[in-house]
Amino acid sequence: MPQEVEDVSQGMCGTSFRVIIVSPHFEGKPRLQQHRLVNSCLEEELKIIHAFQLKTMTLEQWKNQKIQ
Repeated sequence: MPQEVEDVSQGMCGTSFRVIIVSPHFEGKPRLQQHRLVNSCLEEELKIIHAFQLKTMTLEQWKNQKIQ
């Protein structure tokens, strides 16, 4: 599945990240529930991260975005 992780912290010090995750597990789930799924997987990591920008999409949403 397509995913993207970018360190956007000043000086690339690993405290702020921009993340895009595409997954079939998100199908039929509202965005809040999608984000909760990701956050539960990263529970320990999120304790030491300063900023976390998350975008979640289904495979269909990702394909449609790439076409436009």
